Amino acid sequence: MKFLIWQNHEQFFCCSSVYINVVLGVAENLNYMNNYDFVGEFNQGVAIVIKDNLYGAVTIGGYEIIPPIYDYISPFNDGYAEAIQKGECKTLDLSGKEFKKTVPEQKKDIKNKSLFATTEKYDSIERLNNGICIVSRDKKYGCINQIGSIIIPLKYESLVCQNKLLIAIRYDVTDESHKIGIINFQESEIVPFTHLTFCRQKIEFVIKPEIIFYKVIRWGAYSLQGKKICEPIYDYIEYIADNLIKVGKDDVAYSAFDDYYWEDGERYDFTSSCKYSIVNWGLIDSTGKQILPLEYSSISDKAINGLVEICSDDRLGYVDITGHVVLKPTYKSIGDFADGYAVVSKDSGFYDDNGCYKKRIYFGVINNQFKEIIPCVFTSLEYEKKTGRFKTEVGYKTMDGRYVLEVDGKELLIDKKYKYCKPFNDTCAIVAYVSDEKEKYGLIDKKANIVLPPIFSRIDYIDNGMYKYKLNNLYGLVNSKGNIIVQNKYNYIGEFSEGIAAVKFNGKWGFVNTKWEIVVPCEYDEFESNFKKGTGKLVKDGYICVFDKSGMQIRHMKKRNDSEDYYDDGDISSVYDNP
Repeated sequence: MKFLIWQNHEQFFCCSSVYINVVLGVAENLNYMNNYDFVGEFNQGVAIVIKDNLYGAVTIGGYEIIPPIYDYISPFNDGYAEAIQKGECKTLDLSGKEFKKTVPEQKKDIKNKSLFATTEKYDSIERLNNGICIVSRDKKYGCINQIGSIIIPLKYESLVCQNKLLIAIRYDVTDESHKIGIINFQESEIVPFTHLTFCRQKIEFVIKPEIIFYKVIRWGAYSLQGKKICEPIYDYIEYIADNLIKVGKDDVAYSAFDDYYWEDGERYDFTSSCKYSIVNWGLIDSTGKQILPLEYSSISDKAINGLVEICSDDRLGYVDITGHVVLKPTYKSIGDFADGYAVVSKDSGFYDDNGCYKKRIYFGVINNQFKEIIPCVFTSLEYEKKTGRFKTEVGYKTMDGRYVLEVDGKELLIDKKYKYCKPFNDTCAIVAYVSDEKEKYGLIDKKANIVLPPIFSRIDYIDNGMYKYKLNNLYGLVNSKGNIIVQNKYNYIGEFSEGIAAVKFNGKWGFVNTKWEIVVPCEYDEFESNFKKGTGKLVKDGYICVFDKSGMQIRHMKKRNDSEDYYDDGDISSVYDNP
C-alpha cells in the first residue's frame, strides 16, 4: 500500500503501512525546516540540508542524523554518501558514522558530482549565500540547488535575490505583457504579479528582513508571508519595530512675512507669502491600521528602550512600540535616562530692556513614568550620580522636589510645595507656588520663613532691598520685610539703571529715582531707552526727548518712521515665568 504526501512541492512515497505514522508526522510538523537555509530532496528517507554553507542530513521526520559540519555531502546511495571536510574525503552511513577515504581520485569524483559539474549546462550561474544558484539559459532564468537539481524552472525574464526572496519578471502570454512579482525558493507567490509599468512609473521593491515595501507611484507594504499590509498611498515608509511602521506624506505649507517698499518718499507696507514643502509623519501597525495620525514633523527611525521619539511644532515626545503616546510632544530636548530620570528642556520667549524679543532655554527633569518632577525653570541643570541630586544655577534639587540652597555656609532645605526658588537677594529669596494651574510668587527669609505670601502674579528684585510686585495687572513696590512701599498703581516698573528707572502710569511714561521721587513726570507716549552715560530717552509726539539725571530735557530729535528699537507693551517676562 502506498501513501502520497506533499512537502514543499515534493512527493514522498511510503511503500508499507509501517511508515504511516512517519508520514503523518511529517505532514503535521515541518517546523524543523526553518532550522536550515536549504532542505533537499529525500532519498532513502534522508535529505541533505545546508546551514551557513555547511552540509548535514535529516530524516523524513526531521531528526538530524548528520550535523551541518561538512563542506559538501553527496546524495545517499545504497545507504552511503560521500563527503568533504577541510579537503579530506570521507564516506558516511545513514547514522552519520564516518569512513575515511584517502584516494585522491575519490575527491575528484565527488566534485564532479557536485554543482560545479552543472555549470556548463547554463549561460550564466550566480551562487547565493544559501547555496542555491540562479541560472540562465536562452535568456530564461530559474534556480538549481546544491546538487544541480532544478527547483525553479527556467521560465522567468529576470530573477534578483533580496533577503531570501526573489524579485521575478515573467512574460504573460494571456495579455502579452511583462509582469513583476516576488516569489520564494519554493516558487510560492508572495507578492502578486502585476504589470511592470504603471502610469509610466516602474514598480520598485525593497525587501527587508521583516517586511516588503513596494512602490507604484507611492509606497505600500506586504508581510513576508504575502499578506498585504497597506496600499501604495504613502510618499515615505520605514519599518521601526514588530508592530510599528513609519509612514509619511508630502504636503505644502505657506509662510507669511511682512515687507515694504518706498515710492516717492513714502513707505508702503504689505504682506507676502512663501510656499514650501513639508512631510507629515504618522504610524501604522502590521495590519495597516493607522495608530498615529499623519500630523508630526518627524518620527525617529528606530525604537530605543521600547520608545520612539516624535516631534510636533519643534517639540519632542515619545510613543511606545504599540504606538501609544506616553509623552506628548512638549519639550525642546529630552536627554538620556539615568537612574530613571532624564533632563528635559523648554524654550521661553521674553523682551529685553530694549524691546527686542529673545528666547532662552530652561531645563527640568522627568522620571521614567514621564512625570515632570522638576519644572523647566533652570538655565542650567546637571544630574550628580554621587549625591543623587540635580545641580542648578541656584543650588540643588532633590528627587522629591525640594530645594537645597547654601545660605551663609549652611544648607537650607526649601519646602517642596514651591515650584521654584531664586537665589537670595539681600535677606530674601523669591519663591514660586502653583495654585489652580497659575503661578503665584512670594518671599522667604534665610530660615525659609514666609516674608510675603505667594499671592502675587510677579515679583522681581530691583535694588536696595526693594522688590517690584504685580497684583491685579498693576505694579507696586515692597521691601525685604514685606512692607508695601508703593501701592500697585503702575502699568509697568522698569529696571534701575544709574539709579533711574522708567515707569508707566495711566498709559504714559516717565522716570523715578531709587527714593521713588519723580524725575520726569509720566507724560510721554513711549519708552526709548534706560539711562546710559547720564542720559535717558522717552518719546512724545513722534520726537525722541533726551533727559539728564535731574530730569531736565537737554535735546530732542525726530523719531525715525522705521524705528523699532523701543518697547511699548509694558511687560517683560521674568526668568522664572512659564514657557
